[in-house]
Amino acid sequence: MIKHAVREKMIMFNPAADVTIKKEESLIKDVLTIEEIGILAGTPISNTQVRNAFLFCCFTGLDWIDTKTLKWKHIDLINCILTKVREKSGEEAKVSLNKTALSFLPEQGENDELIFTLPSHTGALKTLKNWLKKSAIQKHITWHCARHTFATNLIYYKADVTIVSKLLAHTSLKHTQRYTHIAEELKRNAVNNLPGINF
Repeated sequence: MIKHAVREKMIMFNPAADVTIKKEESLIKDVLTIEEIGILAGTPISNTQVRNAFLFCCFTGLDWIDTKTLKWKHIDLINCILTKVREKSGEEAKVSLNKTALSFLPEQGENDELIFTLPSHTGALKTLKNWLKKSAIQKHITWHCARHTFATNLIYYKADVTIVSKLLAHTSLKHTQRYTHIAEELKRNAVNNLPGINF
């Protein structure tokens, strides 16, 4: 809130700029596999804007605030590239848009027009929760999990961690390396779930 107040020139400087909080490794959030994203995409939902925006995030790594403020000027449809300065870090995110990501975009509007018309964060989370319940996916998924899903699936499918870091506009490679552990866990689970044979 303080950073936002400084950006909006409500206060001249951040009085907490020198305050640091030593935190433990952040909790690992649930992520969706490509198969689960497919299940979710095929499940009916009450708000198609929330559906398309969330699935778009699963294939671009955008978080809630960057999706809520995403405009057509951030999308180059000719070269299929999304370029946006992240609200949270001020770092520029530049992501190639594959056919799946492009399929969740509505018809192109004016440059300054918002791409998705979304409810409040609380409203979107409520819709997301109900949607997941209908899909029978037994995971605690929040909007930010779409970003984690994007990163984990990239690494799972052999993307280099440095490239993933750049796609997420992380300021440090350390932030990205946690997804390597999640991807390895997914691989272990895939092997462990192979059916046995009788001989």
